[in-house]
Amino acid sequence: MKIKDLIIIALATILCFPVALIMVMYATGFLHLSFGWKKDKDQAREVVETVNYSPYQESLAVVHSKSFKAFEAQREELDQRRRKIDEDENRLEEVKKDIARRTEDLDKTKARLEDLVKQSVALEERRIKQLAAVYGSMRPEEAAPILFTLRDDLIVRILRRIDEDRQKAKIMAAMGAISRERTGKISKLMTDSKLN
Repeated sequence: MKIKDLIIIALATILCFPVALIMVMYATGFLHLSFGWKKDKDQAREVVETVNYSPYQESLAVVHSKSFKAFEAQREELDQRRRKIDEDENRLEEVKKDIARRTEDLDKTKARLEDLVKQSVALEERRIKQLAAVYGSMRPEEAAPILFTLRDDLIVRILRRIDEDRQKAKIMAAMGAISRERTGKISKLMTDSKLN
């Protein structure tokens, strides 16, 4: 086949295709050909038909309309409740975070206070040991009046820290010479295991 023949076949195909397409569309009903003006069809298009409902159908339409409006109102109320619940949940999460932060702060404060108490107890224990060493080295007649200026529980703690039993006994005897009643009370407190 020559190029000339191919060109002729291509032109024939290009020219015949639209004609074949129009015929197929007309045969299948996708294309309708009409010539001239038809007044009847144009007038028919302009006429608007109204649908007549029976009273029952109209009452159903009113009921459905009211039901739809009630449904829309209920849906809006549910949406508002859902938004409020979401806001409440967000606030609750914030409160939980705040409580967690405060709990953590309280735990840190508690740990600091416990450290301070331990330090305080250690300092007081050191002070009592020092006082015990001072009063234990003094003459009992000099130590007794000074000890009586202190609280009874502190006197007991100091006397317990004095290592020498003889020195304790001498101080107690000197204290008894000053006040037998208070010395008896201090003796009783020394036997109490709660005071250290």
